[in-house]
Amino acid sequence: IVTMSSYVEMILLETNLPTASGGNSAKVDLQKSLTIELTADGHTVINGTRQTSESLNRLFRRYARLMPDAEFLLQCDPESKHYTLVTLLSALYRHNLKNVKLLKT
Repeated sequence: IVTMSSYVEMILLETNLPTASGGNSAKVDLQKSLTIELTADGHTVINGTRQTSESLNRLFRRYARLMPDAEFLLQCDPESKHYTLVTLLSALYRHNLKNVKLLKT
């Protein structure tokens, strides 16, 4: 049972488990509210970790399956590229995640 519990937490919720080097893995915990930052240089950052389009799609699939009503707070740098925001909104829409709010910087 303990092994199964750890498996569920690690695989479904992607908890940040320590690695052999003492650091945390690059995975993101599922939360009811998630702040997504769009930087001026076109990167997407969640919890201080820069995300690739693949990691964002994995995260959004998990939210769609486990927490479809989660709130996504988007914070754009004033110098961020327009297409970065459009791409992110499109990815949220593809996963049917509709509780999105834009934060003023």
